[in-house]
Amino acid sequence: MMICGELKQEGVPDMWRSITYSFFICWLYSISGWSQTVSDTLDKQQEPAQKISLTAGLDRRFLFLKDTKDLEGLKMPIRVNGARVGLWLNNRHQVGIGYSFIRQPLRQHNLLEEPISFSAGLRRLNFFMIYYEPFLVRNDRWDVSLPVDIGWGTSRYEFATESVRGTLVKTGNFIPAGIGISVTAKLPALPKFKALHWLGVNAYAGYRTALKQDFPDSRASYRGAFYSIGPTFFLGRFWDDVRDWHRSRRQARSGGK
Repeated sequence: MMICGELKQEGVPDMWRSITYSFFICWLYSISGWSQTVSDTLDKQQEPAQKISLTAGLDRRFLFLKDTKDLEGLKMPIRVNGARVGLWLNNRHQVGIGYSFIRQPLRQHNLLEEPISFSAGLRRLNFFMIYYEPFLVRNDRWDVSLPVDIGWGTSRYEFATESVRGTLVKTGNFIPAGIGISVTAKLPALPKFKALHWLGVNAYAGYRTALKQDFPDSRASYRGAFYSIGPTFFLGRFWDDVRDWHRSRRQARSGGK
């Protein structure tokens, strides 16, 4: 599992942080090229040729934002829910779009650097992204990939204040980006439980940042490590089995006439 550290050094300009992030991403792709060559050699006999096809799935992960800490100063995980739809370009590359949202109760009174006192607060983040996912390993047992994404998001802060009647609302927009490593173990198709191979277990970890902040002078930050561990559903395997079932029924009907 890979979790990238955050560059937070005084005196380092934003330009150099961007250059460092770009160098790190290029380094990952250099590693991916080498790993893909090795993987192709090991399992090229196991992978059939694949045309462009559709894939989709739900997404749930936990994000450790820099501005979300408990009373002891430890980062607290925030649940992120979403969905994505993509296309397989071939056996090794996938592109697509996704949507995620966060609904988070707020505890910090000075998050936006405003002298307000509130009894309850809520942060709503919604963001769309486009993603590209190159696969280092893809066979009947494992998938290993390095997904990257960039998108556009909106933020909405709601405060039930003590000095203003009603709710104080602040809105903004930001540009999220992320990179991670995903490892999926695929369940086998048993003789009496063939549908089992529609399922798998996925572990996904990485780092998310914001290329543009919604409130530059505030303490709100969307930079942090994330992780996700849970079940996954293989839409392609499901549709392949459905097509095979329909084909078998047609052949059986044709043979019976």
